Amino acid sequence: MRNSIGNCVIAGMLTLSMGFTTATLLASNPPKEIFAPVERAFVPFGFDDNDNVEILLQGNFTDTCFRVGPTGYTVDKDKRHIMVWAKAYDYSQQEETYCLDVLTPFLLKIGVGILSEGTWQVDVVGSHITQTLSITKSKTSSPDEFLYAPVTMASVKELANGKQELTITGQFPRFVSGCMILKEIREYRNPKDVIVILPIAEIIDDSQDPRCLQVKPSFEGKLEIEPMHGVGLLHIRVSNGNSQNLLVDFP
Repeated sequence: MRNSIGNCVIAGMLTLSMGFTTATLLASNPPKEIFAPVERAFVPFGFDDNDNVEILLQGNFTDTCFRVGPTGYTVDKDKRHIMVWAKAYDYSQQEETYCLDVLTPFLLKIGVGILSEGTWQVDVVGSHITQTLSITKSKTSSPDEFLYAPVTMASVKELANGKQELTITGQFPRFVSGCMILKEIREYRNPKDVIVILPIAEIIDDSQDPRCLQVKPSFEGKLEIEPMHGVGLLHIRVSNGNSQNLLVDFP
């Protein structure tokens, strides 16, 4: 009787031990690292030699077994040449992994730092994509030429007159005295597929100023723009040299 119980305990311990060993082996089997399938590179217009220049890479994974991985870049200042890349993790070879055959889009932002004035060539490693980047001379020593409103969302709709309407929304910060207002929305665009939006804001020092009395915590701004069709990038500047980037299927 004792031997039978002892054998059962030993067998159970062996089974449990084998289970842990299998789990450890599965956990130690990392996904395969590959170059992400980048289809387009967006180079926003309007960077100067005082900006943290951004390049955006867009593509689609063929199924749900891929995850975005690390990004990187190199800068050759003498040749004015930038190489950027994006990696992805492929989980399709993992045991007990089920992949849904559905396109999964990704949009990755790569900050390549401050660049000198002039024309630069941008190449995407692992693809045949090449872009040109133009850097202008800065007009101020501060990180931003303007104070920008904190935009969090944007959308575009078709108008009856054949043009399109851009709507931006966000939340103003709270001030002990005074307020922030949305003063102006400026638009610039690359010829093909990038619209750069500057949501220029202004700080009013007097809380009793009529403009402050009309301000609500949430703001909305609209701008009529010339039509753009197909998939493009909305590159919206925000404070501290940063940006919001939205991939839009324009109507």
